[in-house]
Formats: sequence, C-alpha cells, structure tokens
Amino acid sequence: TNNPGNFPNHGPSATPTQISYNTGRYGAGRLDTWFRTTTIRVGNHGALTLALDDTAQWQPAPYSNNVQWFESLSYAYQIGPNSSFAVGLRRVLGDPPLPNGGGNCIGTCSNVSVAYHLRLRTSELYLAYGNPNALTTVPQMIFKAIFYAGAAKGT
Repeated sequence: TNNPGNFPNHGPSATPTQISYNTGRYGAGRLDTWFRTTTIRVGNHGALTLALDDTAQWQPAPYSNNVQWFESLSYAYQIGPNSSFAVGLRRVLGDPPLPNGGGNCIGTCSNVSVAYHLRLRTSELYLAYGNPNALTTVPQMIFKAIFYAGAAKGT
C-alpha cells in the first residue's frame, strides 16, 4: 500500500505540518519511508522549518539492510516588505536504498546555505552562499541582479 498512515496537511496555512508513511516493494526487498515536516512561526517576521525523512530498505539474506536519514532545519526572516534573509542546514546520514535513485551520499553529508533577497522599484538583488540542493556545502557565492525596463514589477 502507498501512504496508509498519512495525516493531512495543516490546511492552506503559512505554518504547515505533515506526517506521512509509505511502504512497498523496492529492489530485492521492501522500502519503508517516514516523512515529517513542520513550520512554526518565530516572532512576527520569522519562520522555522524542521524536516525529518527516514528511509529503511529491508532486504532478504544475504543482503544487508539500508537505512538513511535526511534532516533539515531552515530559518527565514522577512526583514521588511521587500527584503528577506534565510539560512538552511541539512544532513544526510546512512546508506541509501539499492538500487540507488541518484543520490551519492554514503555515510554522512552536510550542507549549509544562506540567502538574501531585496526587491526594489525597478530591480531585484539576490545574494546567496552555497547550494540548498547539493548534498555537501558548495563553497560558492552568487550575486544576481535583475533590472526591469518600463513599469515597475507587478504593475
């Protein structure tokens, strides 16, 4: 069965909570996954998101079982009506299921990313460190500027 223990989302909320369980055949055995995530408000302008995703692949002998955890923590702060700041931390622990679906983290992989966004009348500025989609921290800084010709954005 797929997702027999799912709890519905916390509605169309700015602070959603979700818990889901999935199980089924995968590779030579069975794959069980739990996914838990919640966003909580921190003060008037902040939001903290916590996520925990664990995957367990139970295989017949002589194969070994594979268990992997994905943990993430992110904080976003709305500085003003036109600017925001965010920081994200994530960690992957353990061995992925076989056949591996594309992730190449064996053991422990950690990642940190930081971002700032500023919207002006005729432009937007982005400044970011790291890559929130990478398994490990990418030591890169990105600056992006968008200039709008003509009317202001959103008009």
